Amino acid sequence: MEYSDEERIGLRLLLDELDAEPMRMVHPWMPEYLEVSVGRLFIDWSRQVDRDIAAGLPGPAPSRHMPDVIKKYSRWYIKADAFLGQYQYELVEVIDWLLLAAGARHQWLENVDEQNRPKKLMKCRTVQALYNESQKCMRGRQSQCKSAKDLNDADERQVADLGAGYTVVELQTPHALDVESTRMRHCIGHGNYDGRLGHPGFHYFSVRDAEGQPCATVELTPKLVDGEFRSVIRQFQGPRNAAPEPFLVDMFNSVLDDILPDEMPSTTSAARPSLGRF
Repeated sequence: MEYSDEERIGLRLLLDELDAEPMRMVHPWMPEYLEVSVGRLFIDWSRQVDRDIAAGLPGPAPSRHMPDVIKKYSRWYIKADAFLGQYQYELVEVIDWLLLAAGARHQWLENVDEQNRPKKLMKCRTVQALYNESQKCMRGRQSQCKSAKDLNDADERQVADLGAGYTVVELQTPHALDVESTRMRHCIGHGNYDGRLGHPGFHYFSVRDAEGQPCATVELTPKLVDGEFRSVIRQFQGPRNAAPEPFLVDMFNSVLDDILPDEMPSTTSAARPSLGRF
């Protein structure tokens, strides 16, 4: 697909919205994988939107205030917001699948076309097709570790005492993610997140009550903020992806700078609403 100069601006803006550049910490080509998959389909979608507008149909409406600094590109911000909103569920799964595949160096990434693009990605003509590939990859994966009693000190470690019996535990291995997934009834243990463990800026925490039961799971990912990489909270989820209790969020944020390693400063939230969910 050939892109116009305008479309290249839109593509770059979408990748910025997805925080693609920090994903090079997982694999040096992650932004390119996103460009030839999600980005390519975004431009297809954008062209269809333009055809619909030319035919007299309404275009997407702004979903947020546009500061003067970005009004020059407001058309693309509006399109990116609409695209990400329309396909939010599917894109979370697709991006997590790509991070898993890239981090684990899955062999299919080496099967490329003449332009060095993975053929598995290029054959997908819709977001739904990409989503189906992501689900096919994870289908049949079974957690090997189902109970907290199966874990040891290498799997998770307590990193903060929040008071009132609450603590913060860092999840350090795929086994720890598996158990957290089983206990919290969300999909952090399905394999999508395994490949990020140990990479700078990626951290997974569990907030536990006085009985040691998990109350919330937190994901931090790297994001470029004011010219430097910071670990930002991408997801903060309660059981079954319910919203966490506000007091848990406040307690966690109060110790965030203390529990992160010195590799990267933190900030408590991303610049835009998170796509993520476990």
